[in-house]
Amino acid sequence: MAHSSRKKFLVPLALILPLATCFFQWLFWDAFKPFVWFLFYPTAFFISRFSGKIAGIISTVISALLVYYFFIPPQLSFSGKPPANIFSVFVFILMGIVFTYTHDRFERVQQREIEAREAARVAGEQLREARINLLEAEQRLARQRLRESEELFRIMFRESSVAMAQADPATGRYLHVNAALCRFLGYPEDKLLKLTVGDVTHPDDRLLTSVQLNRLISGETSDFQMEKRFLQPDGSVVYGFVSVNLIRDLEGNPRRTMAVIQDITSRKKAEEELIQRNEELERYYRASVGRELEMIRLKQQVNGLMRQLGQEEPYDLSFADKPIPPAGNKS
Repeated sequence: MAHSSRKKFLVPLALILPLATCFFQWLFWDAFKPFVWFLFYPTAFFISRFSGKIAGIISTVISALLVYYFFIPPQLSFSGKPPANIFSVFVFILMGIVFTYTHDRFERVQQREIEAREAARVAGEQLREARINLLEAEQRLARQRLRESEELFRIMFRESSVAMAQADPATGRYLHVNAALCRFLGYPEDKLLKLTVGDVTHPDDRLLTSVQLNRLISGETSDFQMEKRFLQPDGSVVYGFVSVNLIRDLEGNPRRTMAVIQDITSRKKAEEELIQRNEELERYYRASVGRELEMIRLKQQVNGLMRQLGQEEPYDLSFADKPIPPAGNKS
């Protein structure tokens, strides 16, 4: 648009310039004689270069008529001109037209190049804007998915029937606990969040817990599982199977531990009761065997006395190959 406006502004100049050139050359004709085209070729070149095709052709024709009338002898006349001079007029007009079309084509090529560069610039800006918009959309989607994931995790964490907890790996203080853990340990949430993992761990299990946590933080292992005892506020002991993972930040620094605790108190108590019953059964069995052996020994003594008296043995102890030693003696 600015280029077209500039050309429209130069069109009147293209019409006036040949007249000014004619006037100047007429004033100094004695100096320029006999070079009738001396100033008009540059004029035609200038106008065709800067004023466009139409103005260039008009200016060339006007210049040719002015030279033909004023400077080609006989001067101040359109008749009686030599054929050679008339030919020079046609050569000038042809050259002016060639200049005009050449510069017009050159300007069109330049204009197309400018338009192509502008289109490329606009396309580049649009592409950058599209990439920025796409990046912002991806970031918004990622943030939305992250929020949804965090919200889902919070819901699963708090509503899970399995005891779960997050703790500071440096201090062991609880950061987040769910209702299942509060029920398992017997603490209200606000009270439990003031305690550390060591505070609710049985003294005999604290060392092993600390060793496993140190291995986890140092990167020696990615997780660990263990059975351990926990203390409730009244001193009662409950058992849990603990699975612990470590959450790290983008730089690899420990952020928090994530523990899932399965209540195995009933199983452990059943195992302890089973062991106790087995021990009682073993003691009873040993006592029963001792009594049986003592009875056999006494019967053997009775049978021996009856044999000495020449009487029949009252007890059949044929299953015993040798006398049974008294209870408490080694055979």
